[in-house]
Amino acid sequence: MKADWQRRRHHLSTYNYEEIVNSSYNVEGEGRSTWKKWIPFLNKKEINGEPQAEEDAFTPLLNKPISSLEALKKAFMEELYAFQLTWASSTISEKSHVKQSLKYDSFLAMLTKTLPDTYMIFYRPVMNVRKAQVEMEVMIVTPTEVWLVHALEGDGNAIFKPLNDRFWIKEQKPYEEKLVHPQVSIKRMRSVIQEILAGNDISYPVKTVVIAKDSFIDLPRNDSSLTVIDKRTFPAWYEKLQRNKSPIKHQQLKVTELLLRHCDTTAEPRADFQEETDRLS
Repeated sequence: MKADWQRRRHHLSTYNYEEIVNSSYNVEGEGRSTWKKWIPFLNKKEINGEPQAEEDAFTPLLNKPISSLEALKKAFMEELYAFQLTWASSTISEKSHVKQSLKYDSFLAMLTKTLPDTYMIFYRPVMNVRKAQVEMEVMIVTPTEVWLVHALEGDGNAIFKPLNDRFWIKEQKPYEEKLVHPQVSIKRMRSVIQEILAGNDISYPVKTVVIAKDSFIDLPRNDSSLTVIDKRTFPAWYEKLQRNKSPIKHQQLKVTELLLRHCDTTAEPRADFQEETDRLS
């Protein structure tokens, strides 16, 4: 009897895993209720028993069956990414609406999913400086420095090259596209960050880089005015970022808090919080 009880207990502890890994159900197809029973993080979100509004819900759709542990890990990472976006755009009393383009931005998703948790990512924030608003690109506050990143979008056949001091060209046959020189964005970001840090007597290394992770950048060898990373050098550069195992530093938190204070926020009160406040007042 004892052996039979142990066998049953083992069966109960492993059945969920085997059901998930070996099932042939699609998440969005017939049998979704079975998936919802075994994978709680794929359930539709609810607040106070009510489904979220469609514009705020972000449940990744899986087009293939989850038939391996690796696929299950990817499904979990997609759900975690959705949670991170919600967490980053909400406080206990306010909530911001996240643009659909951000929810499916592959570069943002890569940074969020694969960089260490000790990194603070500012993705295209609007900053208030000298009573003016300045649109920034990507800022990554690591435990040891701030990276200011200008990302260039293109596929594996695209080539970026300088045209003159003001413009670059993106060659993607059979088309050509003229772009503003990345140096303009880099200089603007560096100027804003250095002014904010200096105005608060904070010293922190600031590094800049232009990235075309899927394309090529063709620069003259004697041009050292920009640090550029293209598809040939991106894997090594990014792996070095990922290997930084330094814990969160006090100075890093001070810099992050300072930058957040200068960021513009568009938000509205959370209905549930406002109702609770009115009830208690």
